[in-house]
Amino acid sequence: IIEGQEGVEKPVLQAGKAATMTLRAVDQFGNRDRNFKGMAYMATTDEQAELPLFGAYDFRFQDEGQKILTLGLNFKSQGEHTMVITEEPDTIPENLEDALGYLDVSVINKTSAPGGSQKIFVTNPRAQSLLGASNLLNGNQILVEGRGREFINIAITGEGIDVQGETDREGNFSIPVTIDTSKTELRFVVEDIQAPQNNSDEVEVRIDVTAPALDISFAPEEPIEQSEVLIVVQTEPSVEDVYLEVGETQYAMITSDLSSGKYQYLLNVPEAGILEATVHTTDTLGNKASQTVLIPVGLRDLPRVENPIAEAQINAIALRWDPVTQTDITGYRIYVGTEPNNFIHTLDTESQDASATVAGLPPGSTYYFSVLAIDGKRESKEKSETVSATVLGVQLKTTPGDGSVFIEWTSLDADLPLSSFIMSYGDTETNLTEERTLNSELRAITLRDLMNGVEYFFKLTPVSLTGEVLSDLAATGVATPNGDQYTAGISDPVPFDLRAGGGPLHTSAPPSTRPPVQMPLSEEGLPAWVILSVLVASAFTYTYYLQRRKVPAVTKTYFDAINNG
Repeated sequence: IIEGQEGVEKPVLQAGKAATMTLRAVDQFGNRDRNFKGMAYMATTDEQAELPLFGAYDFRFQDEGQKILTLGLNFKSQGEHTMVITEEPDTIPENLEDALGYLDVSVINKTSAPGGSQKIFVTNPRAQSLLGASNLLNGNQILVEGRGREFINIAITGEGIDVQGETDREGNFSIPVTIDTSKTELRFVVEDIQAPQNNSDEVEVRIDVTAPALDISFAPEEPIEQSEVLIVVQTEPSVEDVYLEVGETQYAMITSDLSSGKYQYLLNVPEAGILEATVHTTDTLGNKASQTVLIPVGLRDLPRVENPIAEAQINAIALRWDPVTQTDITGYRIYVGTEPNNFIHTLDTESQDASATVAGLPPGSTYYFSVLAIDGKRESKEKSETVSATVLGVQLKTTPGDGSVFIEWTSLDADLPLSSFIMSYGDTETNLTEERTLNSELRAITLRDLMNGVEYFFKLTPVSLTGEVLSDLAATGVATPNGDQYTAGISDPVPFDLRAGGGPLHTSAPPSTRPPVQMPLSEEGLPAWVILSVLVASAFTYTYYLQRRKVPAVTKTYFDAINNG
């Protein structure tokens, strides 16, 4: 295609005055072909015209499909002429559509002397031309240019337009006119104010300042750092270029079919965060469009931690696992919970050691653990399998009653045989005055003959078969009997069975019963010494009973006095 210096559809040139023209190679869709290389020959219907570069130009790759010929064209004769681009030198086809390109021009004589009669002629914009953003000044003005008689006052009028100006000494004028860009058609008249009927030119043009539509998508929808994301833009086929802007860097988007209006670019995303990508495009009328899309870039997942193991310790649980060696990490995150898959606490290690100890745990409690690797904000996509362990030691549970406390405890979760338990208790935590030795098979006991309303402290200590008192595994508890008055309780049942005849301990079968032995009765009745013994025993028993009733009352009074300060 050929364009005159003014970039109008049919430029008006002055005979004998050198003009500038532009040659541009375009493809079948009307877009500039930046890769074109080849010879272009120029010809004109004015046989006396001077052609630039002697009528031939060899396009090179660095021209990018465009060559501006500055002041190289000079028409000599007045009238309507045509500039033609052909594949052969000095040839003009009968049908101009067969040429590579052509341009119609109007050639006029030099401006007439003062008092002449040259008619007003609008050179820009030309009639029926299409105006876009590239033709506008300040977004809503067009530059009306043309020629007429020198030093005359002219007026430009139309719907919503009323502007005045004047021509210079050569008869040229260039006047900015504000227009309504919301309309698609514009009609205006340029006239000589002193002779409007005989000296005017009417122009009607179309307006299109609508920006190209943009539809942006990207895949994958959730990219991760140090990966690639494909950004796809769907726009109009008439755009000249589409480029992507990320930060301060611009990338030219590519297409395989210009008629589809579909462009794409494969972008590398180096780090996680919100990536702001802006697409810019411009159509053939200079209308520009921009649209920004926010791409959430996720963190790259770390490998899963494998083979975690939990080992019970005293008041702690030791963990270890296979170290992550496929990538650099800063540490591990340990999830802790009292139920499977319900983790209520997390602990982060500060080193790459594949082990940790969770301390300060109550004895007899079971905990569940899961581990994942971390590196700053990155972490394993999946937690490790869940493992569990029970802290070494026993756990007491106390239930207060009327003058008693029911105590039960858990088994010692360790491969450690016990000989017995020592149950210590008292009314102060540091002074456990009472102590009982319990069988190692027991898991519950009721302590009776306690004072209601008094807070008691209990401590259960395991004893090994070797007689070692395992104080580190001791468990403690607190309870307050809640009865209304003191109630003496019955003795505790024997926790094992006895063989008949006082044999060794036995826990699997109850003792065999024996029939009562028939004792012969005396015919003389009870002897005197038996009667005397019964009376002495009754007196002693009654005295002991009174003493037992007195001691608790005194003790209660003593404790009440202490508690009341």
